[in-house]
Amino acid sequence: MSSKFKKKLPVIAFTVGIVVLVAGIELFVFRVLSKPNMADAEFLVSVGKWVREDTSNVIWDFSEVGKGALTTDNFLNSYDFIWAIEDGK
Repeated sequence: MSSKFKKKLPVIAFTVGIVVLVAGIELFVFRVLSKPNMADAEFLVSVGKWVREDTSNVIWDFSEVGKGALTTDNFLNSYDFIWAIEDGK
């Protein structure tokens, strides 16, 4: 290596480190300040009832965020349930 490159190497490493640090801080601040992703949950509640495609006897009723009821056999059986969205599922 040439002596000029050896003299510039610490400056280059410092500059790259600063750029990576600033990018990391910006990403952290963006994630902390962004609103929670409730769009999917709110959509489920706004639609309310979902009917199974292959049989109309199974109905999910998303009454509020995190709560609902499952009905089977033309409303003969009804089960309360809790739900959550994690990793988009």
